[in-house]
Amino acid sequence: MLALRMPKGLRQPLMIAVSLLLFGSKFMPAEPSQLINALVQNSYEYRLAGNSGAGREVLRKAISESQFVLIGEAMHGTQETARFSAAICAMAAQFNFHTMAIETGPIAAGNLRTWTSRPDRIEQLIRYTNLHPLSIPFYGWFEENDALAACAQFLGSDTFQLWGLDQEFFGGVGPVLEHMLASNPAKELQSEGVRLLTLDKLAIRNFRKSGSPYDLSLMSFSGAEFACLKGVVTASQNEYAKALLHSLILSRNIYRKHSRGATYEANRERALLMKLNFMSSYIEGGGNGPTPPKVILKFGDYHLYRGTNPLHSNEIGSLVSELAESRQLTSLHILVVPVRGMASQLAEKGENITSKIFDLQHDADSDYLFLQLLFANQKVDAWTLFDLRALRSHFAELGKMDEGLERVIFGYDLLLVIPNASASHEAR
Repeated sequence: MLALRMPKGLRQPLMIAVSLLLFGSKFMPAEPSQLINALVQNSYEYRLAGNSGAGREVLRKAISESQFVLIGEAMHGTQETARFSAAICAMAAQFNFHTMAIETGPIAAGNLRTWTSRPDRIEQLIRYTNLHPLSIPFYGWFEENDALAACAQFLGSDTFQLWGLDQEFFGGVGPVLEHMLASNPAKELQSEGVRLLTLDKLAIRNFRKSGSPYDLSLMSFSGAEFACLKGVVTASQNEYAKALLHSLILSRNIYRKHSRGATYEANRERALLMKLNFMSSYIEGGGNGPTPPKVILKFGDYHLYRGTNPLHSNEIGSLVSELAESRQLTSLHILVVPVRGMASQLAEKGENITSKIFDLQHDADSDYLFLQLLFANQKVDAWTLFDLRALRSHFAELGKMDEGLERVIFGYDLLLVIPNASASHEAR
């Protein structure tokens, strides 16, 4: 999921005002020529076909010097971003990367890892999500699933590790209960788990009628149901079941805060969860040993900023950056921005995937109007890779600029502009 942002109804007047002030007003300031020159001089052509162009060598060299590679998506649900992530995996495989972290819960990632090398992985996915709707975000799209399978192959089918660092999605109750029941629980927990699984199936029926994810068990179960489960889990002294229940309660709290309009608090709780999950996976994967894992992370772009993101939150990208620096290692942050086209998204209600038209350069409610200079200085008939690192040492000479652009220059190392995007396809 993308980080929770200001509702568009509140954001649109502000963005229109910013757009007019910076780009449409008769009082528009003179173009910052030094900044434009710096951008042009540090831009490189990149072609996904054949993984070619001068930008490929910039990417390859940067990856070779990095312990962590972070791919931040400005727009979920585009074929091009998914395929680019597979190209990054192909390059990273040459430098002993075997691990990937993604924007799903741990249980969802565990299932995806199991299916990656199977010829019937799509059939397995469809069967599972029919039983547990809204339990695996993003990787129910063909292109994302194909890219993940390609990454698993590139990074080593036998050695590939997949970490799910996010909260469990709306449909996560059933999978969590199934994992509890598979952990050889005490009789009381077994009985309670079976009872709640029956109620979960009823909640899924209600969801299919209403289309509202809030009718799924995570949100429709009463506080009493969760309290009863917690009491039984605590009495069982089953540590795995305790961890699973804790993940459910955190997910529920995050969604409830968001539904009440406590967006900042929901984002912060989610960010802390991702950090805890990352450190747990990292240490378990040998992070404190002589050969700590090299990790590719693929998340919505707000999560992967170095430092503070546009929502005034320091998230997993900041943690990874500090971890790398504390060990005299390097983290490489890549922002991928499709400018316009089509993108898949979850519908307002229900399981159906819809496609939306977007134009980040011209839409009044675009969150990326501050990238106008980069959009205006793209390469012709190719994708454009901007090396933002080169702009930092003489930053003061570039003149006054939008704070969003300044944040990106220091929050990301490379920025890939994709002129046109196509929507991902749903696996059904």
